[in-house]
Amino acid sequence: MRRLPMRKISEALRLKAAGLSTRKIASSLGLGQSTVSDYLKRADRAGLTWPLPEGTCDADLEQRLFQPVGGAARRSISEVAFDLGFCASAHFCRAFKARWGMTPDEFRRGQNRTEAASAGEPRGPQGSS
Repeated sequence: MRRLPMRKISEALRLKAAGLSTRKIASSLGLGQSTVSDYLKRADRAGLTWPLPEGTCDADLEQRLFQPVGGAARRSISEVAFDLGFCASAHFCRAFKARWGMTPDEFRRGQNRTEAASAGEPRGPQGSS
């Protein structure tokens, strides 16, 4: 699944400012209610409201909505899944495990152990003498 076009996100913000419910916005744009809700939450976290600041182009809007704050390890699995175009984190986790043979959480735990080891910290039973 791909990201929504920025014009649809702008329209969702406009409709929200006009007082429409998430359900009505979803119906108007031909989207799922959870998709609209997710995008509106993302806009809220980015400090975006309607009307958008003058001169805001699609590239500016996309950057504000999707630019990661901090490293991937600081973001939730759901945020990573959403950024990659998955509509549900469960679907992302299944696809990740099918491709890599481990869940995203297992991958993160492995990354944390690797980072700790490279920093000279013990890794548990194998790292102690």
